[in-house]
Amino acid sequence: MPTDSIYFQNVQKPEKTEKFKLNEFIVHFFTEIFVPSLHFTILWKTAVFKYGEYFLSMFDHMPNISSVCCTLVNIYSKKSPVVQIEFPSFENFYKYPSAINECECRLKDFQNLPYDLKEALIEICNRSIAANKMTQVQKDLINEYFTHLNGIPFSLSKVYLSLISYDYSSIIHFYAYLRQNDPLSMSESIELLLPSFPDQELRKYAIKSIELNSVETVSFYLPQLLEALKYEKSHYSELTFMLLRLANRSLKFAHKLYWHLREFSSRDKNFIYIRYHLLMEALKMFFDFKLNDEIEQETFLTRGIDQISSKIKELKDNTQSFNSDRPKHIYCRALQNLAESNCLQDELDVFQKELISSRKNSLQNYRLPFNISYCVKEIDIKSCSYINSFTVPIKLVFKNSDVSASSFYTIYKIGDDLRQDMFVIQMINVMNQLWLADDLDLNMITFECLQTGNRRGFIEMITNAETLKEIQKGAVMNAFKKNCINEWLRSHNPEMNNFKKAVNNFTRSCAGYSIATYLLGIGDRHNDNIMVKYTGHMFHIDFGKYLGDAQTFAGFKSFH
Repeated sequence: MPTDSIYFQNVQKPEKTEKFKLNEFIVHFFTEIFVPSLHFTILWKTAVFKYGEYFLSMFDHMPNISSVCCTLVNIYSKKSPVVQIEFPSFENFYKYPSAINECECRLKDFQNLPYDLKEALIEICNRSIAANKMTQVQKDLINEYFTHLNGIPFSLSKVYLSLISYDYSSIIHFYAYLRQNDPLSMSESIELLLPSFPDQELRKYAIKSIELNSVETVSFYLPQLLEALKYEKSHYSELTFMLLRLANRSLKFAHKLYWHLREFSSRDKNFIYIRYHLLMEALKMFFDFKLNDEIEQETFLTRGIDQISSKIKELKDNTQSFNSDRPKHIYCRALQNLAESNCLQDELDVFQKELISSRKNSLQNYRLPFNISYCVKEIDIKSCSYINSFTVPIKLVFKNSDVSASSFYTIYKIGDDLRQDMFVIQMINVMNQLWLADDLDLNMITFECLQTGNRRGFIEMITNAETLKEIQKGAVMNAFKKNCINEWLRSHNPEMNNFKKAVNNFTRSCAGYSIATYLLGIGDRHNDNIMVKYTGHMFHIDFGKYLGDAQTFAGFKSFH
């Protein structure tokens, strides 16, 4: 292998240029070069080694990442040091050898193994790779019997992690096994997109398994897939192409993908930001003129509401600062005065006119960002208000484009990380799917939630519902009355059949949410964030405390 040269050149002081040589670095590093604060792949997608000169901007410090699957080049600083890498050109191309179709693997029947051995293998496969590191004994056992594990849930990840070494002789047998493996479940496929599994063929196989599911199922796991995008080797990965293919097949998926990408792009402008931005621009190419107009209108709507919400929050903060040294009842009265003023309505009235004037000719109505099915005509300004809480969220009411249908109620909130609410709602929906698959219908209801920027976004409001505090009429002792909720349900369901249905809905949904909130470690549960619909469906809101993060009182954690 010929000797190659690497040049480190400081842009500000070009006279201080250092030069050194790495002998046979291509053989030593196989497919990638690692230097301080820089990661650059040296293979084209065709597995041919690169040639010619490359100028790569370096980071001042190593980015905080958990994987080296992706190329790291600093595109954000104009003053960063630049590395000049020179690969020599030759008459012949040097290609990395393919290991995909080099040998065959004969699968064996798992049921032919002894009972104790089968139990041991299943126990290893069911272990979480995040919480439990495999011992050498377990790896040896998987290595010896991996040909029996086809179809065993979560076995493929253990087979990969048990490879004796990532050399040619080991990997060709793994690829032979991979070719004959059955399609994976959704959860197992997503596990293989973690940074622990950088092998490209393994990741491609996981993505193919994901694409076998319906578009609705894949859409459900969209936040996890976009997180996994960070760990792909390049911007033009198989995962990127799968997301674009699904967006081309489903307008609803494309709409949801766009708004999730906007949220990912709004985070800190770190090294991976450009990947989400490129995917968002590629996604727009699938949109026709009318859909592009709709997306622009939704963006304009979100930006305007965000500005209004920021103004209201600033007024509240000024009021709080002005009354910080005064009694609490004076501060509450100041907030009440702010609520009774027409500040919000005036701002919304001005924005409504701007919204109508900016409307494209092709659009008579527009849709809401968190659900493309919600087609609205205009904002019902008189019904809008803001809630007297720490973050001062705005309650927004949108008139339905269908005049015979009810309006859409939402909350726009600034100051809370709504990704927590999105995650909790997603997990509750996962549990509900598992229960329904087992013929157990707990009559669970959830709501839509979408973070549109840094610590801000929309929350769907479920109508015809009241908090337990409102049901108990604010009296503390009413919480201990056995018939309090019973009487409230009777008042909204005077007919006996409807009342029995409401009681059944309440019982089932209460059981479901009790299990879900316990397993997810949801804290800060009180009668102001537990709600009941007139139909008896009980549900929880406000998931700011979760996974054991509980409120403290007098030094004790409260998990209520």
